[in-house]
Amino acid sequence: MKKTVFFFLSLSLFLPLLSQTKKPVKKSSPVKATVTKTTAKTVKAPVKPAPASKSVSKKAVTPVAKTTVKPTVKPAEKKPVVKSTGTVVKKTNTPRVLRSDCIKYSTSKKVKTALQEAKTYEGVPYKYGGNTRKGIDCSALVKSAFKKAQVELPRRSIEMSNKGTPVKVNKIKEGDLLFFATSKGKINHVAIVYKIKEGGVISFIHASSSKGVMISDLKGSYWPARFVKAKRIA
Repeated sequence: MKKTVFFFLSLSLFLPLLSQTKKPVKKSSPVKATVTKTTAKTVKAPVKPAPASKSVSKKAVTPVAKTTVKPTVKPAEKKPVVKSTGTVVKKTNTPRVLRSDCIKYSTSKKVKTALQEAKTYEGVPYKYGGNTRKGIDCSALVKSAFKKAQVELPRRSIEMSNKGTPVKVNKIKEGDLLFFATSKGKINHVAIVYKIKEGGVISFIHASSSKGVMISDLKGSYWPARFVKAKRIA
């Protein structure tokens, strides 16, 4: 009898202990919650560096915009002005070859008279505004030569350039007038075609400011570069 009572007493004491040991197993759920929270935090953490990537992209774009603006700048282009009133187009250091195809051509009586008169002035010194055999300038020489052939011309070379008929370089003949611009791009010198040499070389008689009345050739680097136009008077 005592043994049975003792057995039930011990059993009643053991059962509450057994139930208490099973209860902590149910508390494992909060652990899972903590684990999920930490994992959630670790997932959210990589989102923060996103603004840094935006700032890098902005910095990378700005230099490209600057470099594309620079090539748009172009140097100013010089445009030469061409005038039909006797202005030189543009002076170049390259010699121009000016030749005529009229090597054999019969000249008129007026042209022959003007050339003969101009030849008589050869050697006369140059004098600006001069009109005598003691001193003469280019336009006075041409005016005096053609006056002998009964052809009246203006006194100044720029005014002479407005008279007569224009002539192409390859059609230039003896007695034609040649006009030059030796300074400031305006016609200030005139000469008479004296002869067309072999090979089409054009020679002319004029009053040179440095050597007086002389015969020169329309070749080389000086005169061809300053040639403006040719006119036929007679």
